[in-house]
Amino acid sequence: MKKLIALLTATLLIPAAATAADGVLTFNTDDGLADGPFVFDIDGTTKLDNSFVGQIWAGADANNLAAVGPVAQFGLFQGNPLAGANGIIFNGSSVTVSGVTAGGSGVYRLYAWEGGTSSTFAAATKRGISGAVTATFGGDTGSGVIPGPNVDQFASFSLALVPEPTTVTLGLLGLGGLIASRRRKTA
Repeated sequence: MKKLIALLTATLLIPAAATAADGVLTFNTDDGLADGPFVFDIDGTTKLDNSFVGQIWAGADANNLAAVGPVAQFGLFQGNPLAGANGIIFNGSSVTVSGVTAGGSGVYRLYAWEGGTSSTFAAATKRGISGAVTATFGGDTGSGVIPGPNVDQFASFSLALVPEPTTVTLGLLGLGGLIASRRRKTA
């Protein structure tokens, strides 16, 4: 009897789990060139060009985000520089987000940094992150396909300059030297 109950439970649960598809976002950070939102360089006014890249981080909630989709360049449209496209990404690819079901609510953020598509956010000295945005993700709900929304609901933001570790280390060594020399003079 226990085996029969286990078999019936598995038979009912496995198809239900198989129909719950992952959520989908469309990697366009703007749906029109003029209205933004935009990502700016450290001066707060210069829109990022194709020497900067971005990537979507998404998940079920703001504490469980992971990198999803490609690293894409700013200021390009279908791989080519486009006047007015600086500060935004027109990648157009659908990005699948595990852990968020199609038609369900999830969170995304846009990470942006200086460098090429093979560079990393952690290694960049100019970088920034958008605020967390809650959205209804697209995908196949089992009763129909919902298109993935554009990733364009974050507020415009600027990158920040992150000092290199060697700069911080040299600064601390210099401060230590000043303190040591001051102690010698007072002794």
